[in-house]
Amino acid sequence: MSSLVAPRYESPVIYSDTGRMSREWYQFLVNLAKAIGASPTSTDDTRLTLEMDEAVESGESQATDLSLTEEVLTTTDLSEIQTLLACLDEDPILVRFTAQRDGLVPASGGGTTTYLRADGSFAAPAVLGRLDAFKATDQTITSSTTLTNDADLSVPVAASTYDFEIFLAFYEVTLGTGGFQFDLAGGSSTVASILWGADGYVTAVAGNPAATAANTAQSYGSVATASSAPSWVRVTGQVSFSGAGTFIVRWAQASISVNGTTLKAKSFMTLQKVA
Repeated sequence: MSSLVAPRYESPVIYSDTGRMSREWYQFLVNLAKAIGASPTSTDDTRLTLEMDEAVESGESQATDLSLTEEVLTTTDLSEIQTLLACLDEDPILVRFTAQRDGLVPASGGGTTTYLRADGSFAAPAVLGRLDAFKATDQTITSSTTLTNDADLSVPVAASTYDFEIFLAFYEVTLGTGGFQFDLAGGSSTVASILWGADGYVTAVAGNPAATAANTAQSYGSVATASSAPSWVRVTGQVSFSGAGTFIVRWAQASISVNGTTLKAKSFMTLQKVA
């Protein structure tokens, strides 16, 4: 079926000298009849095409007889077409596209941040299913080894699979008097499966075996003491959630100390949806 593209004019063009309708508008009305379920027969199409071709060859305007168009459209409700045509003055988008039919695109509303979706609406797209969180300020924990949800490193997740990367930079006041530990078991989402590992530099190059549980804590008894040259770990892996919710990094001191352990600003986490 031909696309239902609105003619250039806001109402049917009927030439006063011949009483004929413009060819452009005739084709639009035929396609409209087809779109609402009342297709003209192949005989009708041939008859009307020949009539228009004859008009062109004889030097007449490229138009067809309005009465002939009405005859072809007797298989549909003309009042419905007339109602739709009356809407042209109010809404030039007469027939919008659907999942099944060609048509016009709705008004976008302008701007540069929304894009057309398959359902015909304009919306801001997700950035390829990517989720990000980062710490805006330093956070310090003192005298506690209870793993606690980080105030910033939290993202909302769906029941899907994500690749993830987490970067944590941290230090303690006095060497060996506090340390740092963390896991990935914060939040309200249901983890169906996970595989992850961590490497980095604590007081030397650090690395542990990969973990298959979100609550497998990675712990470091001694960490750097300089905020300008902190210890760090990079965490990478993949996680599948069977229930939506939040996914949050938890952390604490590795041993209780009145000397605080600090997780630095600009630590971050990124999740990329893959399935």
